[in-house]
Amino acid sequence: MAEQEKWKWQEPKTTWKGIGLYHVTLTIPDRKPLLGCLEVPDNDPCKAKVRRTVLGNALVDCLLSIPHYHPEVQVLHFCLMPDHLHAVLYVRRIMPIGIKGLVRGFWQAAKKLGRASSEASSVVPNDIRRNSQEETPQQSLQSETARLEAFSAELREQMGDDAYYQLPPIFTEMPFIRPMGRNTQLPNTIRYIDMNPQRLATKRHISRADCVALNAMVEEICSQYKKESPRN
Repeated sequence: MAEQEKWKWQEPKTTWKGIGLYHVTLTIPDRKPLLGCLEVPDNDPCKAKVRRTVLGNALVDCLLSIPHYHPEVQVLHFCLMPDHLHAVLYVRRIMPIGIKGLVRGFWQAAKKLGRASSEASSVVPNDIRRNSQEETPQQSLQSETARLEAFSAELREQMGDDAYYQLPPIFTEMPFIRPMGRNTQLPNTIRYIDMNPQRLATKRHISRADCVALNAMVEEICSQYKKESPRN
């Protein structure tokens, strides 16, 4: 397939609906750590993990609910960081809508959660904004999403549409979608995603002399990932 054909679905007025793997990244543009807090037990980057906030849990639940609305899509892998979310989506059969439309729907849902969380920070900081464990049961994820959605609906009713949509949505930029064109790219992408907490912990918690080996390993994986990524 010609290089331009691989990227044809990204052109204006085109829709890509076929089978494929996609690396999707949703970022908070100002990089505020609203989705979680990095924890590094024993100051060891290999043990780094992210303790999710309620907004982080709700965002994960929103991601994991995609197959409920789009059975042709499977969430293969994800990693939530304090200020962004990585996910690998597998489109198993032809979609009724294109991948960009699917991701846009996820983004709209994320913005609704973001508006509720933004307003809740000054209204009910001890409830909506409390931190949650890194590993959260699905039932708890759903309950926290329901609380944010209920709060969002209440705000919209009280404020009216015009004022409600002026609230900061937090997620102001459309998620980035990277098509994965080679079979070998999947394991490399998963390793790249999984090393996000370690990479951040390395920057924050250990000296340059102590992280030479880890940095070399990270750079090798990143280099391999970039080489295998389709380019426009």
